Amino acid sequence: MVKKFNLPECTIPKFNVRKLINSERLNEIADELEQSKAEKIILLGDLPIKHFLSCFSDYKKLSDFGSTINDYGKEHTVSIRNKTYQVIPLVHPRQAAALGRSILDWKKLHDEWIINQQNSNN
Repeated sequence: MVKKFNLPECTIPKFNVRKLINSERLNEIADELEQSKAEKIILLGDLPIKHFLSCFSDYKKLSDFGSTINDYGKEHTVSIRNKTYQVIPLVHPRQAAALGRSILDWKKLHDEWIINQQNSNN
């Protein structure tokens, strides 16, 4: 495609999951949370749970928070560096849109959650 349409070479670096799994990055994220004074954290998909939150809690993946309409998108209390946060775990946007490899049950849960959020705000 690059040659065919005379496009420039891609300059986006390849994703390296090892960059997510180190104490320096964990500390950077925790520092940013503290500086932001945030009280809620929204996690999108398994990766931020696996590579960040699991270092501070027993949660390892999205399904650990529950996978029913009664569980999905609910707030969970988690302590990070002695500060309490309300964590809202949601599917990754690609999953929510059923793009690429996706699990239809998670998309349905997310769609139902959106409807419930809209109804509760009316």
